[in-house]
Amino acid sequence: MNQGRRSTREEHESYLRREFALQFESLIQKSKVVPLLFFSPIPINIMGSVMEENGGSILPTVSGEQRVYALMYPLIDSNQLHCYWLERKDRVVFSVESHRDLLLPKQPWSWDVYLLGMIQEWLRSGKRLQGACIMISSDLPVGEGFGVEMAMQFVFMRALYMIGEPDISWLHWQTSNKKEQALRLCLASQQEILQLKGGLVDLYGIIYLEHARQAIYADTGIQRKVMIEIELSGYQFWVIHLEGVAKELQSIFDVRYHEGQEALHAIQKHDPSINYLTELTIPQLERYRFCLRANLYQRVRFIVRENLRVMQMAYALESGNIEQVKALMVESARELTSDYGIDHPVIRQLICDLLQHPSVAAVRMTGQLGSILLLLVQESDDVLALGENVIQSYQDKDGLGRIRFHRVAVDSTNN
Repeated sequence: MNQGRRSTREEHESYLRREFALQFESLIQKSKVVPLLFFSPIPINIMGSVMEENGGSILPTVSGEQRVYALMYPLIDSNQLHCYWLERKDRVVFSVESHRDLLLPKQPWSWDVYLLGMIQEWLRSGKRLQGACIMISSDLPVGEGFGVEMAMQFVFMRALYMIGEPDISWLHWQTSNKKEQALRLCLASQQEILQLKGGLVDLYGIIYLEHARQAIYADTGIQRKVMIEIELSGYQFWVIHLEGVAKELQSIFDVRYHEGQEALHAIQKHDPSINYLTELTIPQLERYRFCLRANLYQRVRFIVRENLRVMQMAYALESGNIEQVKALMVESARELTSDYGIDHPVIRQLICDLLQHPSVAAVRMTGQLGSILLLLVQESDDVLALGENVIQSYQDKDGLGRIRFHRVAVDSTNN
């Protein structure tokens, strides 16, 4: 790497640290969870904006001037941050000890360097770094990416408040003995927003994703994992992954939603206090089985069991029990077919690819398949290969292309 390029990066770093400290000092002081990295295949500029519709989260603004392909990750328990510039195939290491104030260069800023400044400030604030989170998003700012994380913090805090916990901080969630109660409240509180009342719960964006992320930050024995979150809008998912079968599967999900509504109304005739199918327990479901047709009973059973699985997965991730996570994942995929009637060769192949990937620790699919996958993988340079693979699938502004995750190789020595 030439000296001029390194000098430019250092100028970026210094400028961003100053700007971040000025604009987000209060956020640094209040935050308990570190949003570590971001990888974007779309053109974006440096400074973020507060998006009220995304829970007040800080999101970038879109710029058409250039595309930024960069991947950053911190070294575990280290004061160094690595920035791997995929497009240029070079790596830059920033040390948290470097605090030189340089003049602002008059050239476009990129979101990867902006986030680097964010990470630097969090490290300087004294928070211990125990994991790495790699976020890949395709359509910011529309509520994907950071919007999920920030909104979920508010949801959990609100749930803790609803159950009467004196401490409603995000940090308190780690030690709360009322997690299951709060989890159920979180699910219920998000139903109207997701418009999945009585349908398949979007466990990714609501509970599972945030618990996976929180588990990585916690000292649970799996802090040497890297989480890769891949989020696409529903439209892009259909175009990129399912192509010709999009309408077919979407129609199935629409039918399942209406079946869920029918089942909910039947149960409410006997118990008006039930507002959502996700509130049901297995014993309650068995109590009302008499009023449900056989296929409706199967649909509801999947929803209830899936609701329980997400809690089990959260606890499994917090305890570092990756084998249990895998077992729950397989069980979920199997019942998606047997009980919920969702099956297609494309989905089966996708799950098969990911199960065969030696570094995969968790994979789930959502009700509407908007956020596609969540993987916990061993920390290694295979994430760089994944990043390059994603880049290849975003060759035009609409994000048309294919993403084949099984191409990502894992060095067995890193597992």
